Amino acid sequence: MLRLIQKNSFTFFAYLTGYMFFIFPLMNFTRYTTDEPFDPTYIFYQTPFIFWIVLGAIWTQENLESKIKGYSFLRTLPITFGEIVVSKFIVAFLTIVVYEVFQTATLSLFSTPAEYMTMIRSYLVLYGGLCLIISGLFYLSIFKFGFLRMSKFVFILWILLFISPLPIREFLAPKFNFEIMDIIRPTASLNWVLVAVVSLTLYLGLMQATKKLNPSSVG
Repeated sequence: MLRLIQKNSFTFFAYLTGYMFFIFPLMNFTRYTTDEPFDPTYIFYQTPFIFWIVLGAIWTQENLESKIKGYSFLRTLPITFGEIVVSKFIVAFLTIVVYEVFQTATLSLFSTPAEYMTMIRSYLVLYGGLCLIISGLFYLSIFKFGFLRMSKFVFILWILLFISPLPIREFLAPKFNFEIMDIIRPTASLNWVLVAVVSLTLYLGLMQATKKLNPSSVG
């Protein structure tokens, strides 16, 4: 199992480190180097990167597995189908946890006002839970129908979720006369524990459903 987790971690690690050490510093350079007032809407533009990291890593890795017939090779080894599934779900989960911890830790670098801290953390937990569930659905659909059938759907949804702030800011907000803070502010009343428990329960359910699939259908 540990070998499988290590094998599946490389793609996720590449996406995650690319964001943490290149994209995030580049996008937030002025926040580190100037004394401009804290803008809580920054989290609205940062959270979609969790989809870019996790769902992007899933698509990239499954595309590679499909091209090199990776699952066909794994079936020749003393590894069960359940172990393959569980290893992938574990890596996706750990990646989301690292992203959430990283985002929470960087809040202190911005000297985040106390009145915004709860709201932003709740928003992060909500997005983390959503990404967890979508990741589970991605794996379930890929293992059930095959990557070749699902690749376009997964790719399009990955891109749409990643760029979602742009149409909201440019088209929906002006048309329906609301501000970005109107989206973020209501999350302050969310119960973090409940969101986390529900998301994780659904994720584990999707993992169990994926484990019950016929391994011979996986390319």
